[in-house]
Amino acid sequence: MNKALFDHIDTNADEFVARVMDYVRHPSISAHDIGIRAVAGMLVRHLEGLGFEAGLVETPGHPFVLGRFDVDPARPTVLLYGHYDVQPPDPLEAWISPPFEPALRDGRIWARGIGDNKGQHFAQLLAIETHLKVHGTLPCNVIFLLEGEEEIGSPQIANFVKQNADRLQADLVVTSDGPLHESGQPVITFGVRGVASFDLLAKGASRDVHSGNFGGVVPNPIWTLVQLLATMKDADGNITVEGITEPVIPATNLEREVISRLPDDETAVKADLAIDELDGPRDRPYWDRLMFHPTLTINGISGGYNGPGSKTVLPNQAIAKCDIRLVEPLTPDYVFERVEAHVARFAPEV
Repeated sequence: MNKALFDHIDTNADEFVARVMDYVRHPSISAHDIGIRAVAGMLVRHLEGLGFEAGLVETPGHPFVLGRFDVDPARPTVLLYGHYDVQPPDPLEAWISPPFEPALRDGRIWARGIGDNKGQHFAQLLAIETHLKVHGTLPCNVIFLLEGEEEIGSPQIANFVKQNADRLQADLVVTSDGPLHESGQPVITFGVRGVASFDLLAKGASRDVHSGNFGGVVPNPIWTLVQLLATMKDADGNITVEGITEPVIPATNLEREVISRLPDDETAVKADLAIDELDGPRDRPYWDRLMFHPTLTINGISGGYNGPGSKTVLPNQAIAKCDIRLVEPLTPDYVFERVEAHVARFAPEV
């Protein structure tokens, strides 16, 4: 059975590559509302061509593409989730080849969206097509769900799922959104860390002032932020916002035994990213860091003058953009409550 499928894939490999390259040639940038409906329409037509009952589901934002192929109600139903929107391609000057003119280099396709997530769900569509051509049917019922706003934070998906729960009933949900492991082996991930993003804004005077005339008199909001942030994570890498880590469920012995058998990626990651050591705490194993602990990241901090040369400005405001990666059972609401309480204690003016 599998041999016939893979023989078909091998026979049609060049055509399949050409088709996925044509697909990613069409921009679908959710942040700029570029090409969204055109690509969504392409997907609906593709699904209908495979025999799916398919269409667009409208939302206050960009539409969802929803398709269903029913084989037998007694068989399991698999829901394949992906997103047809892509990130903006900026900065364009960093691209070797234009982002929407796919190029083959070193055995890989280079184009915006090929690895996140157009390439993955198009491969699933080709796999379904192959199965139908070789065997005439599928081994299970399939729901295909593609989102048009994943790259801008999925603002509609919670309401969409609630409103369409009866259409999304499935025994298994598969999300293919990430890189292939360097070993070439397929990887099944049973969950990913959630995220709670927030901004910290500190204000000082009504306008920027001169550090010579007002330094030591007017509070500096950048220092306010720096000192606040230093209370949120210590030098050893431990999050020190009271209460955030308390509910975290420790890994079981079985989970630790399983991750001990995962490949050692630490050495390769260090070499690839040109780092000598991992983030603190230093005694935490590589996979343990990625699965069992929340993180606090400063995504960016800005304020005052950042141009060439010097400008003796004392800025009137500063902002830090942060995120906290979540593990079970943390929720954004719980984390925001703890962060707000911490800020109120250490820097109530922020």
